[in-house]
Amino acid sequence: MTAIRDRVEFAPVQTTYSDGVTSNFVFEAQDLAIPTRRYPDLGAHVVYLSKVIARTRTEQMREYSKYLRWHQRARSTIKEVVEMPDHQADRLLRSM
Repeated sequence: MTAIRDRVEFAPVQTTYSDGVTSNFVFEAQDLAIPTRRYPDLGAHVVYLSKVIARTRTEQMREYSKYLRWHQRARSTIKEVVEMPDHQADRLLRSM
């Protein structure tokens, strides 16, 4: 965008283009913009996504595995007192 920034302008008169769009946007450097469209710099996106994945692995998956272990222990404890299928024990846990 830095290379083509000075080639963008807004004309005082609106123009209707062949696709029916009316605009006063004027850009005459399509040849300079083609490499930008073809090969966008996604470095910042990759860094952000890697941080999201790392946080998911280190924090959220750890918390969820703790929850699953707790749930399994609670289900086993309930089933030691009263014999019932897993889905009924899960329903009882959800109601608490």
